[in-house]
Amino acid sequence: MTLRVGFLGRLFLTFLAVSLTSLGMILAYSSHVVRTNDIEELTLALLSRNRLVAERVAPLMESPNVAALDQLVKQLGQEAGVRITLMRPDGTVTADSEGDPARMDNHLDRPEVAQALSSGVGRVVRPSRTLDKDMVYTALPLWHGGRRVGVARLALPLDSVDHIVRQITMGVGGAALGVVLAAALLSLWASRRILAPLEEIRHGAQRLAQGEKAILLEHSRWPPEFIQLAASLNRMAHDLAERLRQVERLETIRRDFVANVSHELKTPIHAIRGGVEALADGDLPENAGRFLDILHRQSQRLETIVDDLLFLSRLEAEEEKRLALETVRIAELLEFAMADCRLRAQAKHIQLELDCPAELTAVLNPHLVEQAMVNLIDNAVKYSGEHTQVTVGGAKAPGGLALWVADQGPGISPEHLERLFERFYRVDKARSRQMGGTGLGLAIVKHIAQAHGGSAAVESRVNEGSTFTIRLPGRVLGQG
Repeated sequence: MTLRVGFLGRLFLTFLAVSLTSLGMILAYSSHVVRTNDIEELTLALLSRNRLVAERVAPLMESPNVAALDQLVKQLGQEAGVRITLMRPDGTVTADSEGDPARMDNHLDRPEVAQALSSGVGRVVRPSRTLDKDMVYTALPLWHGGRRVGVARLALPLDSVDHIVRQITMGVGGAALGVVLAAALLSLWASRRILAPLEEIRHGAQRLAQGEKAILLEHSRWPPEFIQLAASLNRMAHDLAERLRQVERLETIRRDFVANVSHELKTPIHAIRGGVEALADGDLPENAGRFLDILHRQSQRLETIVDDLLFLSRLEAEEEKRLALETVRIAELLEFAMADCRLRAQAKHIQLELDCPAELTAVLNPHLVEQAMVNLIDNAVKYSGEHTQVTVGGAKAPGGLALWVADQGPGISPEHLERLFERFYRVDKARSRQMGGTGLGLAIVKHIAQAHGGSAAVESRVNEGSTFTIRLPGRVLGQG
């Protein structure tokens, strides 16, 4: 019960925190919208009054009786309920409804005055330097006889607006807070009703797992169906955790893949750039052939990497849809794959041997499977010593077809076998690059097998050779 109360308490506090945070954000936004709208309406009303004042005082701006003008402004300001300030074009204050013009500093640097002089209308919300409170200011230039004779500025404090906003916020906030608290209490009550049986189911499932089935069914007031439900929930949680671990593994693979692609592409790109820079520096003619050979080989390597990556991308897409399958004579398919590698094998005096019944047939995608076998045979030839043998075979296997390539090469250490089919994974990186490998050949083999619903595997012993096998499910005819 203690655990359940703690969980409910955390659930209640979480719900309350989220609700109060949301309420605070809504109230803040609502207050901002209300305040902005009220300020806009107040500014428009102030501009209308400003135009009336401007029409009345503009003819008097050049009058020598400054005291009479100041008295008129104080009267107009009291009647309109606003602060009125008149100033000359240079910013000198000549009249103010709430202060002594002689004691006021120059107003040419006030934002609303600058706007009025530059664009014809000034409107600003800012603190008043004289009254030390937030004010809404509007300013209009004064024209008389075709000349600008001054600026009329009207101002109103924001006290009334802020008071209205506070009243609205407090009213709406109080009501909303009541609703949130009521909803929180209701959710707490509902959670107790829901979690009480589930908590007992959890304890019952634990006891069931410990072999107390008889006691559980005898003393529990919950039927066996609930126990099964709890067990199902536990299995679902286990499956979810396993999927999360798979996602983490995939993310790790993705990061490694990006890093490997960057590294693999960087090598030929740097070599090409170095050759181009050397040629650009005029390192000719004696070294031209060598640099051009570097450019040719590295551009071919770059093209091969890109082609293999695109091929892998297409394979992954094929795994999600139906492959185009044909009934194929396996011996002929293997002969075609061997023919593609025969010249490279002859250059090292390596003998290619076929071990496959002539009548063996299977349903598969011949182009993809031939490509996979070419990759395996090519690898075997690359890493085998001279005057050795590479055997290419096919046979009927439990559940389908087995294809293999066995070599007499140096073999592979056990610690490398598990990762051998990963993209860009190499046992000997330097040697593999020297031989022109991209590090993607075995990954392509694996994906071709998976596209058929099959798998790829390797068996190897150091100094004894390696055997790579592709297993493809499906209907196979003939003896194997």
